[in-house]
Amino acid sequence: MPGAYRYALIVLLGISMGIQNAAVRELAIPDLTTTVITLTITGIASDSAIAGGGGSAAGRRLVAVAAMLAGALAGAALVLHVSIVAPLAIALTVTAVVALVSSRAGAADASWIHPLRTQR
Repeated sequence: MPGAYRYALIVLLGISMGIQNAAVRELAIPDLTTTVITLTITGIASDSAIAGGGGSAAGRRLVAVAAMLAGALAGAALVLHVSIVAPLAIALTVTAVVALVSSRAGAADASWIHPLRTQR
């Protein structure tokens, strides 16, 4: 089966996206959406002055959208011009580094964690 590795990769990426979403929900960081970029864009629109909102979180949301766009463009360029393995290796490395830094930062000072999470 020559296409079996593709299905295995799809399953592994789907599982990793689920784990990523679960981790983001557990951290409870506002406006940090991963696979639901439309929610962030909707938040930008609904909080805008045109819609009658205060626009207080627009900057943070725009940075999140820009970061996801930049990552998508970089990943597409790597797939097209280098190899499909390159963006996956970079994503794995970045995820591991962020997990390690978050683990160390959370253990040292939990003041940045959402207040509801610390009351357990």
